Amino acid sequence: MRIITFILFILVSFSLSAKKMDLICKDIELAGFEGEDNYSKFKLYRKTTFEIELDLDNKIIVSDDLTYISPVCDVMLNVEGYDDFIYCNQFGYSFNLNLNNLKFTRTRGFGYVMANNDDIGIGYGTCKIHKN
Repeated sequence: MRIITFILFILVSFSLSAKKMDLICKDIELAGFEGEDNYSKFKLYRKTTFEIELDLDNKIIVSDDLTYISPVCDVMLNVEGYDDFIYCNQFGYSFNLNLNNLKFTRTRGFGYVMANNDDIGIGYGTCKIHKN
């Protein structure tokens, strides 16, 4: 009986810990339009590496590197024909992450909408689970 209880404890602990992850993500490509040039010039931006804290139970992504503090997120799980993924938006920024292969896309464009000179950008890349 103790062995069964121990195995159940391990399985439950593993499934709970799998829903919270620290990720290291890297851009493969990052490009967009320059606000300073009235969005008339297309530019390739410096690729970055950034960290993300992912909490699927609470549908939260936190990233100081991306200035995601409290984005609105949702998760799509177990939909036939689609991989599981989380998608988030905050202040004109978006982040979409495939939970099966950890590929992502991200965008930004708040400044243009608000008549500022912020750049409009789009990027894509991959993440890896960060082992502490």
